Amino acid sequence: CARLMGPANRLTLARIRFSSQYPSALEKYARVGKIFSQEEGKSQNFYAEFLIDLIEEWTEEMNIPRLSEYGIHGKDIHQFAITTGQKNHPVELTDEEMESILSLAV
Repeated sequence: CARLMGPANRLTLARIRFSSQYPSALEKYARVGKIFSQEEGKSQNFYAEFLIDLIEEWTEEMNIPRLSEYGIHGKDIHQFAITTGQKNHPVELTDEEMESILSLAV
């Protein structure tokens, strides 16, 4: 769901920053952020953060529906969190982190 993109990427970026296991992931976020920012000479963290901010801005501008508009509510979050797969995700998120992401999108 597009509504999850901002919260999921923000949490993922935070995890990437505090771990030396994923150096290429920060680089990828930064590369895309630099394309959209059109600014030169900034840090990888600046460009990566710019990208996440832009995703969140677009989510609001495009009026992407919240999960509650599809009948998903707070009581459903735990079940979704424990059954959601994380294929091709750069970091493995805990069930609690998944619940946090989902709660921001309800």
